[in-house]
Amino acid sequence: MENSKKQEMATYSKLGLYRSSKSKRRRSAVEDKGLEIFIGDNRTGRPWVKVLRAHYDEAWTQALERLRSARVRPT
Repeated sequence: MENSKKQEMATYSKLGLYRSSKSKRRRSAVEDKGLEIFIGDNRTGRPWVKVLRAHYDEAWTQALERLRSARVRPT
């Protein structure tokens, strides 16, 4: 196993994540249920993490509101 793969698996292990988080098919099956989604990517430092869709949507909405309010303010 190459070093980057070992680091990736070590990261997942330290975070208590299962290999099912790495499987695109299994992530899709979880997301299809609609309650949870996965955020992250395939890089070593950004493992796939399962979060509640409602929490993700709320955080995304708040971020958009902050961005919009920053654009509206006169400079």
